[in-house]
Amino acid sequence: FGQFTKEFVETTLALSPVTATSAGYHEHDGQSLDVLLDDYSAAGLERQRRHWNGWRQRLADMDDRELDASSRADLDLMKGQIDLALLELDQIKNWQRNPTLYVELLGNALFTPYSVEYAPIEARYSHIIGRLKATPAFVQAAKANLKSTPPVWKRVATEENDGTIGLISGPLLAGVPAALKSEYELAAKRAAESLRGLNGFIGSLKEEDEESWRLGEGLYRAKFSLAIGGTRTPDE
Repeated sequence: FGQFTKEFVETTLALSPVTATSAGYHEHDGQSLDVLLDDYSAAGLERQRRHWNGWRQRLADMDDRELDASSRADLDLMKGQIDLALLELDQIKNWQRNPTLYVELLGNALFTPYSVEYAPIEARYSHIIGRLKATPAFVQAAKANLKSTPPVWKRVATEENDGTIGLISGPLLAGVPAALKSEYELAAKRAAESLRGLNGFIGSLKEEDEESWRLGEGLYRAKFSLAIGGTRTPDE
């Protein structure tokens, strides 16, 4: 069961390279995760569904009668994580409405290698450059997915995106090792251009009602139960 849970954690982290870097998981099946961004293309979203539905079936088929209490608790946590991920993916659909999802993910993708000393600075800047090179395709996926948004998310996403552009042209540029400066500058220029284009796109998105960022009672209760482990109700 320990190997089983290890596989669950590692394959799930590999599905989100940005989260993996933050968690200290840097390589999966020979692939460096630190140079990648999360894949929100149509193919990437389908890969997420296959991942979560595949694990849901595997866990449903598991006989837990011989597991100890700790392992049964781990099993429940995994099941809850799967259900929460699928709730987000297929019902809440932040990837379709919330531009801050993309902006904050990219900001974390660049800031973590800059600020966390998990490798020598040259290696970490190579990771930053890899993610900058991946930024235009990431932005294109965001543009393809986003349909409309509440006004507050539009405002926050634009402000945060300005912060990421400032990070690229400010602290990250100032700290780049000399040997990597030219490669960084080229990748940074293209990434910043795509992010400025993203700001224009976010500004043009159809605005929903001011309060439409709220989940509503049904989705809130569903998400709350899964996020809290089923131990409390929202009223409690």
